Amino acid sequence: MSDTEPLTVLERHVSYFDPDGDGEITISQTYRGLRGIGVGALIAVLLTVLINLFLGYLTQGKPSTRVSVRDIARGKHPYDTGTFNVNGELDEAAFTALFSAPTASPPYDRLTAAEIRKMIVKRGDPKKPFGELGSVLSNWFSGREIQLLLCVASDCTKRTESGEERPAISLRTLRRFYTGHLLFLLARHKRIKDSRAHGAR
Repeated sequence: MSDTEPLTVLERHVSYFDPDGDGEITISQTYRGLRGIGVGALIAVLLTVLINLFLGYLTQGKPSTRVSVRDIARGKHPYDTGTFNVNGELDEAAFTALFSAPTASPPYDRLTAAEIRKMIVKRGDPKKPFGELGSVLSNWFSGREIQLLLCVASDCTKRTESGEERPAISLRTLRRFYTGHLLFLLARHKRIKDSRAHGAR
């Protein structure tokens, strides 16, 4: 793909971590990007290593700690929601299906981490393109991705069958995540919040 072609939604999503626009995401950029949306320092370090080793290898086709933005579609792994198609574009039907899946419960305008996780596990990894070990790692990595998403982007709650209130993410916010806008918005909100906190001192 030419560098002059418009970014796909998946490429736009990860371009948040490529502020200099050189097409590659380094370890330091991933760490700064995670910290910029409110992830704690220790967790950011662990996730940075995991993300860059995992996606660096998949996008570069060889061991690497640099993630290629233009090749991020190669980083699609089993145990995902199916919302991004093979080209890294948003699959509207798959997105809508998230909120009407058998694993979801009312109200259907929001999802908890457990609901997303159940749907992903149900999709599974039938073809196992990365083998048995790759399937296990993809399953584990997927779980961490969901935890991170709900940690930084939960904007509502949802009552479980047992009556507990759980953090949830709304349809509107999840759409922003899949269209590549959410991380930029979260970082902007954090900068504003931090600026106000410093100004109040």
